[in-house]
Parts: sequence; C-alpha cells; structure tokens
Amino acid sequence: MSNVLYNLITWEYFKSLVKRNFNIDFVKIDDFFKEGTEWLSLEDYENLNDDEILNNLASLKNFEGNLYVVTDASYQKELSPFQIESTNIKSFAENHKNIFGERFVETDILIINFELKFAWIFHHEGVYALIDFR
Repeated sequence: MSNVLYNLITWEYFKSLVKRNFNIDFVKIDDFFKEGTEWLSLEDYENLNDDEILNNLASLKNFEGNLYVVTDASYQKELSPFQIESTNIKSFAENHKNIFGERFVETDILIINFELKFAWIFHHEGVYALIDFR
C-alpha cells in the first residue's frame, strides 16, 4: 500500500480519459451535466465543512477504486487533476487546505471513477449528483 496521498496527472491525459470513456470534450464541470440526472439540494452548504459535503456525495454511491478529482486547486499554475485511491479521499479532503491553501470544496468538485463509469459532482450552486455513464 502506497503512502502517497495523491498523484497529479496532466490535463491532456485527463481530457483524453474523459473523451475516451464518456465522449465528452471537457472544458468545465458543466460539460458533465447529463439530461435526466437527479440533482439534490444541499441546504446551508456554505456552512458545511468539506467532510460533510464529501459524505453527501458518498451517500449517493460509495467511493471505490481509482478516483480522478478536479478541485479549484487543479486550475492553479503547476497543478492539474488529482489521481487518488478511494481509501485516501477523506484524508485528501482533510489536508487540501494545508497543501493548496484553499478548501477541498471551494466551488465545484468533480470526482470520477472511469472504470465504474461514475462521476460525482458538487456544483457551486449547492446541488450535487451522481452521474451514471454506464
């Protein structure tokens, strides 16, 4: 078992995975919105901590396997999407502010398992969903 909390992957590689697995030309989180998706409202989300928001996402379907995560930090210079084992997602979220200087859930969050074909999304308007691409 690795002690590495996360790995960075290039935007080019991430976009190629999105295109190959979901046939989406990724530019922004909204590109993942799929007709028929049930969006749930998270009341008072501005006052929730990252762990509470992550728990709401996991309540839709447990995180498992190899995850690819896009946070606001992913767009900073020198950064990109993160590759994380699902067993490390909570620790990654807890340490995100110390490592990158901002909360895990600053605005939008995208978490993908390409093998299972699921995407968990938290949108900055306080809604979240599990998108099934099977």
